[in-house]
Amino acid sequence: MKLEITNFMGQKVQLIPQIGLYNVTEFMGQALHGLSVQLNEADTGEPYTSLTVSFGEFISIKNSAYIDTNNCYFAEQILPQIAEKTSITKQSGYCTYPLWVFNEDFLKEAGGSTYKKYSEEYDNYYKRLAEEEEPEAIKLLKEKIEKNYSEYKEKWLGMTPQELIDRCCEIEAVTRMTGDIPNYVSEEEAQYLLKFKNPLEVVSDTWQAEYSLENRCVDEELSHLLWQLMDTQDAEIHYETEDGQSQSPKLSV
Repeated sequence: MKLEITNFMGQKVQLIPQIGLYNVTEFMGQALHGLSVQLNEADTGEPYTSLTVSFGEFISIKNSAYIDTNNCYFAEQILPQIAEKTSITKQSGYCTYPLWVFNEDFLKEAGGSTYKKYSEEYDNYYKRLAEEEEPEAIKLLKEKIEKNYSEYKEKWLGMTPQELIDRCCEIEAVTRMTGDIPNYVSEEEAQYLLKFKNPLEVVSDTWQAEYSLENRCVDEELSHLLWQLMDTQDAEIHYETEDGQSQSPKLSV
């Protein structure tokens, strides 16, 4: 990849971007990496200048870096081709450095394995943070729902094509709820659903009974459904709980 600028003498200069990493420490003391963009002369391969500047801090916006506008007067000639400007700036001395978010396609092409290392590290860091902050009840419910879904799939694999057609509504509801329940359930609702042997069945059956499968607006409806299940506790009458109790056959849908 080559980028072209016009220097202060009016000459065209072609540059090749090179992605690098520098060491930073986030607020809890964990060592991570930030992105840097070095520009090299296309003809000679010699370093031309560094497009970015580091302040030694972890930047929470992925693929972003501060631009060294103090030394790169030409920065805005090339940045709109490869990045998007944010409203964030950093003041140092008399200079103001704007934060830009680089396009992922640009970083992949210019950075290769270097960018891959940064991207995977960044994603794993935030995934780990999310897992640490997630209530234990929701973690356990996710695991249980995945187990329930595997049991459903095993059952479906043993069915004839006609049986699968007859169960298309069940398949659609179960598949949708597997992905959506963890995103909308509260900690208190998760604790309630964990009482059941198959919480995925409880929610999927109720969804089919309450809403049309063509309804793509899941958020408010599912949030209300989960709250209603916990509020009325009617499901305990129709579905087996972990203590083996259920008072009647489940609702037909």
